[in-house]
Amino acid sequence: MSSYTLLPYDKDNLADVLSGKFPNSSGSTFTTPEEVKDKNHFAYLAEYLSIDKGLGAKTIIAEHNYISKDYLVDYASYYASCFDDYPKKCNRIHFFSEEFSVENFEDIIIQEKEKNENFWNSYLGYVIAKPIPLKVIGKTVLKTYPRKDSDSSDSDRIYFGNRIYDVNIFGNKIALESLAFMEQDGVVSVCATAAIWMMLQKASCNSYALLKTPSEITDEADIVGTHGERLFPNKGLSIKQISKAIFHSGLVSEIRTEKKEEHLNLLSNSYLKRVVNAYAPIGIPLVLVLKVPYNNSEDNPSYGYHAITVTGYKTIKYQEEKASEIISWRSDCLTKLFVHDDGWGPFARVDFGAGEFQLINNWSKKYATPLPSKLTDIVIPVYHKIRISYDDVEIIVKAIDKILWRMYKDNTSSNISWDIKLMYSESFKSKSKSYEQNLSRNIHLKLMPKYIWVADCYIGNILIFQILFDATDVAIGMFGLSIYFHSQEIKHQINDVLEAYPNFADYFYHPSKTQFYEFLKNESKYVKLKKGKSFDL
Repeated sequence: MSSYTLLPYDKDNLADVLSGKFPNSSGSTFTTPEEVKDKNHFAYLAEYLSIDKGLGAKTIIAEHNYISKDYLVDYASYYASCFDDYPKKCNRIHFFSEEFSVENFEDIIIQEKEKNENFWNSYLGYVIAKPIPLKVIGKTVLKTYPRKDSDSSDSDRIYFGNRIYDVNIFGNKIALESLAFMEQDGVVSVCATAAIWMMLQKASCNSYALLKTPSEITDEADIVGTHGERLFPNKGLSIKQISKAIFHSGLVSEIRTEKKEEHLNLLSNSYLKRVVNAYAPIGIPLVLVLKVPYNNSEDNPSYGYHAITVTGYKTIKYQEEKASEIISWRSDCLTKLFVHDDGWGPFARVDFGAGEFQLINNWSKKYATPLPSKLTDIVIPVYHKIRISYDDVEIIVKAIDKILWRMYKDNTSSNISWDIKLMYSESFKSKSKSYEQNLSRNIHLKLMPKYIWVADCYIGNILIFQILFDATDVAIGMFGLSIYFHSQEIKHQINDVLEAYPNFADYFYHPSKTQFYEFLKNESKYVKLKKGKSFDL
């Protein structure tokens, strides 16, 4: 029997290869092509791979008897002990945007890869089809949409959760930038486990984080569930269990939740945009818990909790606004999120609804009368040495914004806006190479911790200064690191005002408010020349 099957891409062939029922296949008989076509994943993948709306797939290569590590561990922990005889090998389904024959393919794979660059550039990725009932979508690694819609587009797609995968296809190694996706199987994993697994696909690129299989993640969430129930088969993980599983993988969790009374307005769309924008530079995907609609009854809609993994976002250019006392965030330019939603597929779109607490995703669009989804929790996995959170920095930034508003409200027509990001210090230094020479030199010679918060302050679209915070410091202390001014005139103006108004320290709602006021004043100091005194330069 051949080790692979070549088929032209179309919806029927896609359903056949995912079910395992196609020519030359030794796949399972546990799922029919008709059952595959009823899945949300099939509709999603068919569009994602389509010529008119997607990646433009034209050819399928179905690789037989493929051994998937993730499925093999799950097989050993659950399926092997079932009475039914579940196979332990899968089919790996490859997609190409070129048409070719069996003869062409076999000629190409034995040649040097460099001789067939156009062919290998047409490679779109793969889906592992598991031989189990219904939940057939295993590890999936597919190309993303282009970062720009067109050369003239004012928008960008930022895939901060992506990594490079080395895909071996019959002896040929292909580097593919993506983030692995997987459907939860409803037995050894549910959506929360799948969301953690997808997050760890990127986080494990760091030495301190460990990649686990779905069954390992579920097992490490707890020995038993929150109410004493067994975890296999899995009925879902609580936020506490999600955090515990993340901890066992080498990370800690920052939790933002609507359930705390003092944070009733915390999880607005604007706040979600700020958090995603803030943590994106360190490249670890975030986990969101949503309430998603399960029917379209306007009178009595049914909602269920669902976990997804944020892998990227789409952003437009910042539009300058009129000056306002209300603080302005440049992250409001995020127009949609890209998420791995195990109920649908990879890089699924989440739009921001008309209301500040409404999200529109595939669950919402499924019904004739769209019902918005609602964000209930944000789980932010970070390295344990990152002790200062986004919220800690935002408090300080809001105080400085108030001071700037008092200074410039009558002197500027452009608004003051902020962009707060968690960064590696070496990334910040590398970015500063484009700055003015002396400023860049000062930044490069500054001793910094590995992780820093950077708050960029703009007037209109002009960057005027950047505040650096030590992300590894103590939250109740003064964790300011340094301030770099791109305008000496504004630096002088800020210092003059702070010298004249020491009561501005009260704007800092923080235990170390006096120290933060002194930090701002000292970082803006300059040599003041006395009137009438001359210097021989």
